[in-house]
Amino acid sequence: MNDDASRMLSSSATDFSHAAILIVEDDDDIGHLLVQALEDEFSCKVLLVTDGLQALNVVENLIPDLFLLDYLLPSINGLELYRRLQGQEVLASVPKILMSAHLPQLADESILTLKKPFDLDDFFSMVRHVLTAPSDTAQ
Repeated sequence: MNDDASRMLSSSATDFSHAAILIVEDDDDIGHLLVQALEDEFSCKVLLVTDGLQALNVVENLIPDLFLLDYLLPSINGLELYRRLQGQEVLASVPKILMSAHLPQLADESILTLKKPFDLDDFFSMVRHVLTAPSDTAQ
């Protein structure tokens, strides 16, 4: 079986149509590429905001199934946003992936990270993994 066929089988094995992903990315091109790629691959709801303060406003009305956080953001960086989200009891178990070409040295090794640029298939595998993992194992 070729890679495309196996990917189609694995992506159809789980229904992600009810999943919601919140992307916090200030680069419009990257943000829109991620939105389109995730909608195409998972048929899920994807919301894009451009800074951490907008994200904090959004989560007052929506609890996503996954956060994708850029590290270098205006107002507050992705690591600070991660900490604020983790500090909210209702959001602490929601998986979060910190993305950047310039990831900081992290003392907390449990933070999921993705170094830009990344391969879309690797990205999809990571997203699929955290969306299907039990909530106590995904950060």
